[in-house]
Amino acid sequence: MKKIMPILFWGLFCAAAFGQKTLSYISDRKFHDPTDLLGYNFRPAVLEIRDVKKQNLVPGSYAFGITQNNLFVEGEGMAGVFNVNNINSTEYGFKLTLMNARDPTLQGHLKIILNKRGEAEALVFLRSPKEKEVIFYNAPLPADLAKKESAYFTDRKEVELPHNDSIWSRIIRPFLIIHQDKALQDRIQMKDSVSFMFVEKIKIIDKSKKKDGKAAKDSIEIAADTLKKADTTEPVSKKPEAKKDIKIIKEHFVYFRSIFRYDDGTEEDKETEYAIKKYTLKEDKEADFEEDRYLLQIETSKGDMNLFLNGLKQINSIQFNNKMYLMRGF
Repeated sequence: MKKIMPILFWGLFCAAAFGQKTLSYISDRKFHDPTDLLGYNFRPAVLEIRDVKKQNLVPGSYAFGITQNNLFVEGEGMAGVFNVNNINSTEYGFKLTLMNARDPTLQGHLKIILNKRGEAEALVFLRSPKEKEVIFYNAPLPADLAKKESAYFTDRKEVELPHNDSIWSRIIRPFLIIHQDKALQDRIQMKDSVSFMFVEKIKIIDKSKKKDGKAAKDSIEIAADTLKKADTTEPVSKKPEAKKDIKIIKEHFVYFRSIFRYDDGTEEDKETEYAIKKYTLKEDKEADFEEDRYLLQIETSKGDMNLFLNGLKQINSIQFNNKMYLMRGF
């Protein structure tokens, strides 16, 4: 069984990381702890062997995927599966000590060089003591792409939910997916169209009778704009007489959208509606202010959805269907 697991993970990383023709940018992820590396895929932009060569890389031609037990390397002359003996924090970032899974004589390391913000600027790979270190540089995010992504993705402290009902009419576009069942991390691209839209549908029914005895038609849109803007914790109308013949029904939904890509190369832009049964807010008073202090637990028709909020009730992440969706800025 131990021999099968690395092969399975190798296949998963090939599908999730090496198949992508994109680069991993410096600002994509912050690494504060060795556990932040697990499941992450580095796709560098530049290769350098000091005093030998320095070259730009075709996006996706080299990749490094890290799990708790293995490092998966793809690239000409370097591909292989390496056992990770340990991951240590250092003054420059992290160091993984390695041993080739098939050839124990190939013992080396992978150094991850972080900047002051905890972002990975470079990787230094040593395949064996008899070879030279190879330096891989991650690319800085281009200015034009940074501007587009800043306007598109939801930042970590962007959406604040002072009340439970503040979630309605919000569209959340996460930046990173952690597949919890596979221990893999994926960087979301704008073209993936991943989003959560939280909707409150208000139905107003006028039960009053007309003079001719016919019931007035149900109205779905009466005062809808006003109700959306109003604080939903307040009564819809403070006039008692207005409640006699008016019935208000509120229904809640979350719409999950994503581009699904299939093995035959086809794509499907799919949006799924989930009816919300109830939603409750819980607080962990022992959590730090920047951590997940609040939990907005949403019970849908297909299982629970958890929104994790910091001390200011700003969205950090969303957990749904064995995946953790992180906002931009982690």
